[in-house]
Amino acid sequence: MSDLSNWKPCATPGRVALDGTYTRLEPLNWDTHGEGLATAVAGHDSDELWHYMLMARLRACTTCGRHLMQLFVRRVGAPW
Repeated sequence: MSDLSNWKPCATPGRVALDGTYTRLEPLNWDTHGEGLATAVAGHDSDELWHYMLMARLRACTTCGRHLMQLFVRRVGAPW
């Protein structure tokens, strides 16, 4: 085994966009991403997404932002 007593983690990238070969990962901003996310999770084509969910399907896009942010904060903690 290697001696890791002096190991230090790398700094986190912060709230910046990360561009990859096939995708882009950027900080969640409800004003920018909200309408598309709401349509994806509560739109008429989202029935298959909710088939195995333990919570009720989000029907109104106006409540999606609040519910998604609550789920995010509960799962990973508030990053802001």
